[in-house]
Amino acid sequence: MVKRNKFWTVVFAFLPGAGHMFMGFMKQGTSIMVAFWGLFLISSWLGIGELTLLAPVLWFYAFFDCINKRFSTDVQFMQFEDKFLFEDWLKSRTGVGFGKYQTFISVLLIIVGAYMILETVWGVVSWNLWMIVPEIGNYVDSIFGNLPRVVVGVLIVVFGVKLIRGKKKEMKDDE
Repeated sequence: MVKRNKFWTVVFAFLPGAGHMFMGFMKQGTSIMVAFWGLFLISSWLGIGELTLLAPVLWFYAFFDCINKRFSTDVQFMQFEDKFLFEDWLKSRTGVGFGKYQTFISVLLIIVGAYMILETVWGVVSWNLWMIVPEIGNYVDSIFGNLPRVVVGVLIVVFGVKLIRGKKKEMKDDE
């Protein structure tokens, strides 16, 4: 990691992750960039525009984190480590890094892939079914059209409940 030109660091900081990468924080910059653009990809693919409300939060975090790193003292700058975006958070919550979540990520990828296959196959089947019995075809199309929103909604609720339980446990431990 190297402190680079102030002007170019600020210019690159406007693109989430690019400023970090410019200074040599490749893991952090790449994970910020993937998270930022992934929000738009997932929200458009699943039809959940509300997810894009997280994009400004991530943008401001990336911008100010990059600027703060660049304008830190030389001693502080040398202490920064190149870590993935949520690596510290995962370690603080679980005591481990990404290894524990490899199974979760694998299952999530399998589910997404299976959904994509099912949706593609259903597109062919529903067209033929819709021609025979329009009411059933419309009903099943509606279910498949809203399935991603329901799954993401359930995941958000589960994540929120886990956060609340973790905070309550943390408060009990402090007592």
